[in-house]
Amino acid sequence: MLGLARIRCPNCHHEYLLAYSCRGRWLCPSCHSKEVIQLAHHLKEGVIFPVPHRQYVFSIAKIFRKYFLYNRNFLGKQCQCVSKSITK
Repeated sequence: MLGLARIRCPNCHHEYLLAYSCRGRWLCPSCHSKEVIQLAHHLKEGVIFPVPHRQYVFSIAKIFRKYFLYNRNFLGKQCQCVSKSITK
């Protein structure tokens, strides 16, 4: 579906055009950016401890995903193996 909609933010009354095909946006980009900044500040100051943080991303090969989907015990065992491999 092609077309545009005129959107008006109820908070700041900012108007802009939004394509009908865009489903992943908030109502108003300017208000959304303000909320994101406020949330980041809240997380930095009040939630996350001031220690170094690391993020690890693990993926399961596509051929094995069906086994983890139907038997959740396998997923728990794999999480334990990953945890042991990181902490050692």
